[in-house]
Amino acid sequence: MRAGLQAVGALLENPSVNFGDDSDAVLVENMLTSVAQHHRQKNSEQTHDRIRGRPLNGYWPFRAPTGYNAVLQRGFGKVLVVDPVEGPVIKEALEGFARGRLKSQAEVTRFLNAHPVFEREKGVRFKQHNLKAILTNFVYAGLVGREEWDVSLRKGNHEALISVDDFETIQDRLSAGSYGAVRRDASEDFPMRGFVACGGCGKLLTSCWATSHTCRKYAYYYCHRRACRFPHKNVRKERIDAEFGELLGTMVPKADVMVVAEQMFKDLWNDRQRRASAVQGEMKRRVGVLEQNIERYLDQLVESENKSVIAA
Repeated sequence: MRAGLQAVGALLENPSVNFGDDSDAVLVENMLTSVAQHHRQKNSEQTHDRIRGRPLNGYWPFRAPTGYNAVLQRGFGKVLVVDPVEGPVIKEALEGFARGRLKSQAEVTRFLNAHPVFEREKGVRFKQHNLKAILTNFVYAGLVGREEWDVSLRKGNHEALISVDDFETIQDRLSAGSYGAVRRDASEDFPMRGFVACGGCGKLLTSCWATSHTCRKYAYYYCHRRACRFPHKNVRKERIDAEFGELLGTMVPKADVMVVAEQMFKDLWNDRQRRASAVQGEMKRRVGVLEQNIERYLDQLVESENKSVIAA
C-alpha cells in the first residue's frame, strides 16, 4: 500500500506514528502491523468460538427460519420460538409432504402461497426452486448443527415443528426424485389422468384432444409405448368415465366405517377451527402493535421540526 501511494506521489501521514524509510521507522511500522494483525486474528478466533459455542450448546445462531422467531431470553441470548401464525402453516406443509398428502415440491409451494398467512399483494413469497431450503432444514425437526464448524447434529433447545422421522422421510423423498405416481397436471377435461393404467404395460394412460377431418374434437386416453402389448391404443374419454361411474356406484362403505370417518372429519374440522382462531388472535395482536407504533411515530412527527427527521 505504501509503495502504491508513493508511486502516485502521495504522502502517508499519521498523527501518532512517524512513517519513514529509515530502519527505526520501518521497525516500528512492522511491529505495529504485526500487533494489529494478531489483534484482528485473535478477535476473529474469539468471535468464531463464541458463535460455534451456540450450536454446540443446542442454540441456532443464525437467522430464524420461516415459522420461527428469534426471541431474546435473559441468560440464554436469542432463542428460536415458534411463530404462532406462520409456524402451524409450515408444520402442515412439511407434514403434508412427508406423509404424501402433498405430492411434490410444486404442491407445497402452491399450498404455502395460497395460504392467507403468506399471501402478499406484490408477487409470490415462496418459489419452487428455493423451497428445497425449507424441506432440507433440520431446524424444523428440533435439531441444530454446523458441519463446516465440526458441530454434529444434536437436539436443539427449541420446539420442533415436525418429528425427526418425518424429516428423514422428506429427505428420502427428495433423494428418490419421485413424488408419487399421480400426475399433477390433471384437468377438468381428463379427471382420470394419472389414475387409469394401461392393461397392456401397466403404465398410466395419458390423454389428449384429437381433431377429426371435420374439425370436431374428441377426447381420448391413450398409450403409445412401443414396449406395450397393445401399442397405439386409444380409449374414448366417455367410455372410461362411464365405466368408472359404474364401478364407483358399486362401492358402498360400511356403516361403522362411516361413523369413524365422520368423527375423523369432525376432529380435523375442530382442529382447523382452533388453528384459525389462534392465527386470527395473533394477527389482531400484531395489528394493535402496529397501530401503536403508527401513533407514536405520528406524535414524534408532529413534535419534530427537523426536515430530515420528518422525511425519514
